[in-house]
Amino acid sequence: MDMTKETSIALIYARVSTKKQDPKSQLIRCEEYCKQKGYRIEKSFEDKFTGGGNFLERPAMRELLEYAKKNMHKEFIVVFDDLKRFARDTKFHIELRTTFTANGLTPECLNYNFDDSPEGRFMETMFAAQNELERHQNRRQVIQKQRARLIAGYNAFVAPKGYKKIRKDPVHGTIDIPNAYAPIMKKALKQFAYGELQSRKDVAIFLKSKGVFAQQEPHKYLDTVKKFLTNVFYAGYIEYKPWDVERRKGHHKALITLKEYNLIQNRLKKTNHIKPIRKDINPEYPLRGLVNCYYCKEKLTACKSRGRWGGLYHKYYCRNKNCSLRTKQGLKSVSRDDLHKQFEELLNTFLPNLEIHQVTHEVVDEMLASEKASKMELFEDKKVELKALQEEMNTLISLITSSKTSEILRKQYEKKANELAEKIEKNQIILDTAKQESKNCRTPLIKMFELLKNPYQIWLKSDVTQKQKLFYYLFEAPLEYEPEVGFRTPKKALSVRLFEEFSTISTSM
Repeated sequence: MDMTKETSIALIYARVSTKKQDPKSQLIRCEEYCKQKGYRIEKSFEDKFTGGGNFLERPAMRELLEYAKKNMHKEFIVVFDDLKRFARDTKFHIELRTTFTANGLTPECLNYNFDDSPEGRFMETMFAAQNELERHQNRRQVIQKQRARLIAGYNAFVAPKGYKKIRKDPVHGTIDIPNAYAPIMKKALKQFAYGELQSRKDVAIFLKSKGVFAQQEPHKYLDTVKKFLTNVFYAGYIEYKPWDVERRKGHHKALITLKEYNLIQNRLKKTNHIKPIRKDINPEYPLRGLVNCYYCKEKLTACKSRGRWGGLYHKYYCRNKNCSLRTKQGLKSVSRDDLHKQFEELLNTFLPNLEIHQVTHEVVDEMLASEKASKMELFEDKKVELKALQEEMNTLISLITSSKTSEILRKQYEKKANELAEKIEKNQIILDTAKQESKNCRTPLIKMFELLKNPYQIWLKSDVTQKQKLFYYLFEAPLEYEPEVGFRTPKKALSVRLFEEFSTISTSM
């Protein structure tokens, strides 16, 4: 035996496709191979990375290459369980082989002999191309199965927040059903649809308070909230445009109606309805950012300062150095207390005629009752129509499956069945929507009536964040303030203007 011959040093590389898989069996086979060859194993590297693609995206492969660079004085043999673990993409297979050569690494595989001859290189490229083809075929097969599930009305991906997958349903097999988070998600979606939650951040704060989100601050979840709000799955539908799967009724239970989903999309598009709420709101200055300087139209800011004799003074002032308010003698700022007092006096002018308020409330109730009766009539008509369509569909199915039916008739029956299926789906959508429409708009209307009944009292009871939101229920734009005059004519919200107009009309009318 030649005792002067150095033992070869091996690095083992193992890769699996998912986190649930265990690379232990690969490591055992590679260790047995090294033992038979007489290699000394210096280090093992394990990747949990799916598919082909750039080998530099694999953390363990990057670590292996870095380790080899730091130990260039050693000649490593890199052992793989299978050629597929090396690379499943022809381009990156060749690039990885080149990188190995540049770093003095020799690849060895348990089921393939690397050969640097022209013929060996050609065969290696052919094997790499075959592995790439197999990967693409597997992906196509998976997509075909998932697309078929989507077309059939089932979710083919991870269950959205508020749902969980069950795999042994007696009717559907695998299907998503609501879980413990479903009531919270339902409430968040509905409240955003009807304006009780004004922005994505409000939704994130609500979900975090209920334990749906955990560690990070609410503003970190804005993109996630947008995915929730734009997912038609919550309305009981399946849709996936990248695979040309048009919207269709799903078999899962919806958390909201399609109408509510559409309200959410409209609110997301109309970004102007969400007024910016300051992150640094100070309870001492609730009007900061809500009042503009009359002279230059810039927003008034606020602060406190000490006077000549040590007293503490609170004030609102214009920060624009070129504003005439700052250059006029004695008009550089306005007392906080004076501004707040004048604003509260302005709120007191919002008190509507209580008789008109009551009459309007009754009219809206009558309108909702009438609408509900109309919807119920439509509901009953559609129920009868739906039953007739389903009976016609059952008859057609019997004719299609009959052995006596000719091929020409069968095709005509199938065409008619498809038309009936579309009508049944449209009727079902109308029925699902009609159940909720009238009652869903009542809650926000009641809140609006209470708000307009006495906005001054609600302002006094609200915290600083609620005050800023309340402001934009009452006004369409920031107020303008002139120290010598006070608040200029405000741009009141439409609901306020309507009540003021009603108050000038006699109750009988």
